[in-house]
Amino acid sequence: MGEDIWRQADDWHWVGPDGWTICKIWSRGDYRYELWQPGGQCAVDTRDNLKAAKVRYNEIVKQ
Repeated sequence: MGEDIWRQADDWHWVGPDGWTICKIWSRGDYRYELWQPGGQCAVDTRDNLKAAKVRYNEIVKQ
């Protein structure tokens, strides 16, 4: 997939291009990763791992 465009801000947040973020949350007894659009009021999608959240971001922006 090439160079990682996501920068880890802290233990719970990754900052991506154009204001997109990924947030690590605890849900249903495990960690999950929410993908947030800039200025969004709710998560665009939730994935089981960070890699899957990054893949989902790529799918969304290429539509």
